[in-house]
Amino acid sequence: MTALKKQYGFTLLEILVATAIFSFIAVISYSSLSDALLVRERTEKFNEELSDLALAIQIMDKDLRQVVNRPIRDPSGSDISRPAISIGSNENAIEFTHSGWPNSLNQTRNELQRSAYFIEDDKLVKQANLR
Repeated sequence: MTALKKQYGFTLLEILVATAIFSFIAVISYSSLSDALLVRERTEKFNEELSDLALAIQIMDKDLRQVVNRPIRDPSGSDISRPAISIGSNENAIEFTHSGWPNSLNQTRNELQRSAYFIEDDKLVKQANLR
């Protein structure tokens, strides 16, 4: 009677099946991680744009809440006055006079300020202290 010797280890087929399963799991994991990183990048960009928009709205809101119905003279000094608020005139989308110009040095000057908001290169631009 011959004794059968028990073999330890894996067959080539078992190793190939295990490698195929591991590769499949690795591809799925990499794809999921790649998608998650892409979503994170897009979300960060969106949050940054939203933060910029919220800041612009906050600044415009502050200025527009302090609008004063006070026309100004034309910059040339003529008696022709410009309205307190003008929308769509010249290159400016909106131009107006408002209070709230800080005077922390207590200088003798008017506390009203002329500001304009307009779009330039797809960006909102504020121009202050217009004359």
